[in-house]
Amino acid sequence: MYLVMFTTFNVCVINFISGKLDWRYGFFLGGCNVVGSLIGLYFSDRYVQKTGKQSAFVLILGAVFLISVAINPYVAYVEMSQLI
Repeated sequence: MYLVMFTTFNVCVINFISGKLDWRYGFFLGGCNVVGSLIGLYFSDRYVQKTGKQSAFVLILGAVFLISVAINPYVAYVEMSQLI
């Protein structure tokens, strides 16, 4: 999590120095991220309070991880074959 935060900060600084940073687009994405996070946090807290379980979130995260592990080699193969 911290690695992503520092990498993002570094990219923002580089784009700011080079004059390519789009402030309006960044604030739009940031605002959508905050609103989506608050909505997700509210409903996830309600779910945990109602059921007392967090296992559903672990299953969802596990499924997303498995999907990304399965798709990543295929996408890399397609991109590498286009370069060749």
